[in-house]
Amino acid sequence: MSTQINGLPIFNATRKLFLNITKTDIKNSKTKRPDCCAVAQACKRQLNAKEVRVHLSRLYVRLDSKKWLRFETPSALRDEIVAFDRGGSFSEGRFIINPPTDTRYLTGKKQSHSPDGDRTKHRKRSGQPNKILTDVRAASHY
Repeated sequence: MSTQINGLPIFNATRKLFLNITKTDIKNSKTKRPDCCAVAQACKRQLNAKEVRVHLSRLYVRLDSKKWLRFETPSALRDEIVAFDRGGSFSEGRFIINPPTDTRYLTGKKQSHSPDGDRTKHRKRSGQPNKILTDVRAASHY
């Protein structure tokens, strides 16, 4: 996994983003396009962003020519994205987009909290594997 997009570094956002998605943002959006969905349209309009990429778990915003800011996609917004990508409607509204928590790497993997710092120790998962979503935008590779 890269910590760059098109040669520009990715930094974790440090403040919340209050995003208002309007009917116009939804009307001008395209399904399965991380750069043209309703969320991307709203970010471009509201933040005057140069470029935006919206994925199911992460949202990347480029405000200038020096770096990308990374946010976590909240579950309510993720649900809207999945419905929209599958041909359903996208509901307008106000969404709170949080910066990544301190326990996350840019790679999306949780950091170890073990006292010795050994990241090779993993708890064994029980139960069913997570569901793989289909017929939605491609996963982020950043």
